[in-house]
Amino acid sequence: MLNNNKIILPYIFFQLLILHIVQFVIGPLIPLISEDLGVGLDIIGIVVSMGVLGLFVSAFLSGNIIEIYGFKNILYISLVFSFACSLGIYFSAGYISFIIFYLILQFASGIIIGCTISLTGYISPDNRSRNFIIVMIGGASANLVSPLIVTFSLLRNTGWRVIFLFIAVFLLILSIILFFIKIPRPPRQQRGIWQIIRSDKKILLNGLIITYSILMFFNIAVIFTFYTWFTLYFSSFGISIARSSLYLSLFGLALVLGSVIKIQILKIKAEADLLFYSLIISLASILAINFSKALVMSVILVFLFGLSISSNGMIIISMGVKVFKKYNNNVAGFLMAASYLGVMFFQYLTGYLSENYTSGSVIYINVCLVLLSLIIVIFIKTLIKRSRRS
Repeated sequence: MLNNNKIILPYIFFQLLILHIVQFVIGPLIPLISEDLGVGLDIIGIVVSMGVLGLFVSAFLSGNIIEIYGFKNILYISLVFSFACSLGIYFSAGYISFIIFYLILQFASGIIIGCTISLTGYISPDNRSRNFIIVMIGGASANLVSPLIVTFSLLRNTGWRVIFLFIAVFLLILSIILFFIKIPRPPRQQRGIWQIIRSDKKILLNGLIITYSILMFFNIAVIFTFYTWFTLYFSSFGISIARSSLYLSLFGLALVLGSVIKIQILKIKAEADLLFYSLIISLASILAINFSKALVMSVILVFLFGLSISSNGMIIISMGVKVFKKYNNNVAGFLMAASYLGVMFFQYLTGYLSENYTSGSVIYINVCLVLLSLIIVIFIKTLIKRSRRS
């Protein structure tokens, strides 16, 4: 058995890469899946939102489940379900079977993501922010890899189902590798169901946790909605899915590079300050995308938007777990759940507005989300300044 953080962190990195491909690959495929299944874009939006509901429920429960069963057992069970459902989507014959397998896949993915984020915080408390961002570069890399997979599949005429077969193979490989890694089991902070309920209530009613949860509700939805409806937005300019997926990969590259840059900035800037400046740049770039008429300039602005918005969620989680260090797993799970709740709501809203009004809805919604996030961060910075003075 390999028991070393230098082994565990790279494993988490690649695990998040594959699991985020599961989440992000459906975005560029929405027009194709809609056509293949014979349903409207608003229905696909509902399916995506329902999938995020699975992520929300699993993330909300992940902290307490980890305390009962430990990291490794949860990872194994969730990987098995993810593997089986990826195969199920590949073999699905119709709309109903696709929904069932997709929902279970998203639920299992949420458990894995919540578990791996908690594990990262548990094994590296001294470098939590840095290591959160490092492992989430794996998740951000999915934004780069997913559209390239879609483009390659479309050019090869293999069909969208083959992509889920590809994912299933890598999930099987991750399961095999996990067998040889010794994952530490966290000490149980809570001994009974009533103690768990009391601690959860204490966490959920804390003012700072509520503030960070609202920030996660708005902030993570930005990346998900932008990524999911990007190809539809560009299709309104007469650009093919294969080509727009290639542009989308640049957004994914920006998310990766932005994470690398922010690791260095955290050495000289506080987390709240970094969030503030990131959101300022994000708001300016997304507004400029809306008014840009030139394709090349739009692509450049999309890249800048990706640089600025990247890894903000991990910075927020890092700030949040400091409020209740004893309940690191629970706090991380609740904050992830808040983010998925926001994604679930705004994914459907974007799909509905795109189907019934304009394909530019994703831009308008993201402007609002970034602006609201910026207002909350200003409020947090004010609280921090007051606490320092007192």
